[in-house]
Amino acid sequence: MKKQINILWTGGLDSTYRVLELSTQDVTIQPYYLASVNPDTEREIQAIHELTEIILRRPEAKCELHPVKVVYADSIAPDEAITSAWEKLHRASHLGSQYEFIARFAAQNNLVLELGIEKDPHESTIWRCLELNGGAIVKEDYVMANCESEDMRLMFSNMRFPLPLFEMTKQDEIAKYKEWHAEEVLSKIWFCYHPVNGKPCGLCDPCKTYIEVGLGSMIPRKRLILYWLRKNFAEVFQSLRNVKHWVRDLRKKTR
Repeated sequence: MKKQINILWTGGLDSTYRVLELSTQDVTIQPYYLASVNPDTEREIQAIHELTEIILRRPEAKCELHPVKVVYADSIAPDEAITSAWEKLHRASHLGSQYEFIARFAAQNNLVLELGIEKDPHESTIWRCLELNGGAIVKEDYVMANCESEDMRLMFSNMRFPLPLFEMTKQDEIAKYKEWHAEEVLSKIWFCYHPVNGKPCGLCDPCKTYIEVGLGSMIPRKRLILYWLRKNFAEVFQSLRNVKHWVRDLRKKTR
């Protein structure tokens, strides 16, 4: 019987990297997509379906890759202990709200889940949370939270962060995609929070990151121009917004 690996897959660079890496092994991969109320949800699910087909077509593929299981966050039963633990950790380290419902889902379904987390100590709330709460331990090919406190145990005992991904930057990942001749996979990943007409907006934080690491070709030219204008003329844009608000307030007063 093949080893089964349960993994959270968003269709983004990091989680897709891990699925692609595992696909060359004789394992069963069960992806999960935990959906919250975001405008990019359907586009992410579409990307996962497209990526699944591409990965399974690759001659290097040895895995059994099951269809993604989509779970909506509002369908996960409450757990006061986990929610309370998340609230404490969030106050201290700004831990993202998605980890709260991921922890509830994993605990209620008795699952150990892989999360594709890259090396980003300054931006990643996972890195910050681990640093402030006992650090991490390495076991086999995974980084895991050092669950000394009850809050950390409740939040992270069912989560694993695979190596070497946990120690890689986005630039490292892109270099590996190219080394694996996986440019087609790379072209289908999804990352935008606020798509415009089904395309990356070029302005949200993930879009900015992808532009800065050399993946600007995945963003429509018009949106790239808007990104450049916003980046280089931020003060002008802010002044225009201020004028707009001033005019609006003036009109209200003169009515």
